Amino acid sequence: MTEDDTVCRLGARGFAHRSWEKGRYYPAGLPPEWRYTFYSHRQSSVLIPAAAVRTPDRLAVWRDETPPGFRPVLELPMARLHEDLPPVTMDGDWLGGYLVRAPRGLSARDIRRLAAVNRFMPVAVDVTRGRGQAAATLAAQGIGLCGRPLQGRAAQGPFVVNLLGACDRMTLRAVVQALPETPGPRGCMLFFTDPQTALTQMEEARLLHALLKTRQSG
Repeated sequence: MTEDDTVCRLGARGFAHRSWEKGRYYPAGLPPEWRYTFYSHRQSSVLIPAAAVRTPDRLAVWRDETPPGFRPVLELPMARLHEDLPPVTMDGDWLGGYLVRAPRGLSARDIRRLAAVNRFMPVAVDVTRGRGQAAATLAAQGIGLCGRPLQGRAAQGPFVVNLLGACDRMTLRAVVQALPETPGPRGCMLFFTDPQTALTQMEEARLLHALLKTRQSG
């Protein structure tokens, strides 16, 4: 368990990146099927892309390998939330929540489905079209709105999820400083989306977070 867990969990989007192989992060010779276990014992969260979940069996394997305190978040397009969402009763004891992609906006049917799932599992929605209108509707249902700090989009709601691409250290510091001082009611996550820089950003963010906490407590 890492220092950031007391307020906000840090992680990358995905864990099976070629740029992390051959000793760059994963030890040389580590079997691909062991990468999730290796990652989950060294970080506090991961955003699992929908494309990585081809079968329910894969989710079951990851569930069995997840250590206590590690909380992955499953990314899903809105269509899959309607069609083949894994049972929340299976996910509820290990997943940190869902990040639902809705680039085309949200229909009334989408809102109803999101609200139904949100009763059992924290949900944040990454929406671009009609974001302003969606914010009020989602807030009324207790559903989170995903933040993208580099685009000036703030996270909202009880489940705080931020997506951050490659950026300079001043920007990273500003993002870390803006994280909630206390955990959100349903969790707080900061995911780094650029595989080339995510490992460095996670370590720098963790160090910044620890330094800021030390200053606050002093």
